Amino acid sequence: ISMMELPRLFKTEPTHDLQPDFRCWFDSDLGSYLLDAEAALIARILPDLFGYHALQVGQMVGRNLLESSRIRHRCVVDVQRPSVEGLSPLRAEPEKLPFANNSLDLVFIHHGLDGASSPHAVLREASRVLIPEGHLLILGFNPWSIWGFWRLFRLPWAALPWLRRPLSPQRLADWLALLDFEVVGLESAC
Repeated sequence: ISMMELPRLFKTEPTHDLQPDFRCWFDSDLGSYLLDAEAALIARILPDLFGYHALQVGQMVGRNLLESSRIRHRCVVDVQRPSVEGLSPLRAEPEKLPFANNSLDLVFIHHGLDGASSPHAVLREASRVLIPEGHLLILGFNPWSIWGFWRLFRLPWAALPWLRRPLSPQRLADWLALLDFEVVGLESAC
């Protein structure tokens, strides 16, 4: 039996790691501006979240984004050896977190879904390690925003990391509902 391969209607992006692209972009002036806006947003949210153990999934920037949290034990997990002052570093894949079921109070994903080859697997793993009343905080690009609008042009000079694998808030809310999460809020930083 011979199988005929049908031509693709849409080009698919290669599944390479986008984290280096995000890291370079966050070093730019525009990336620094967005990072400052995100840090201010996080600083308003984190003090109200309590618990014993907090985890940041992925290290896109060399900055402790959990510094305003009241949770004392804070870790960062990344595929590269993470190094951020104030966070305990662990090397692991976001889809295979080295934590027991129901062991963390807060999981913070900083643009980890924007660059993940399997964002649903990252969410499933975050769901697995969170305690039943735990908090999942996700920062990502909205493809239906001004930032995401550039995605429609796909110009060669617009090789921006968030244009490659957009994840809309509606799709994210659907995935979270399937994992029995309750969406408490949606904020915009820029």
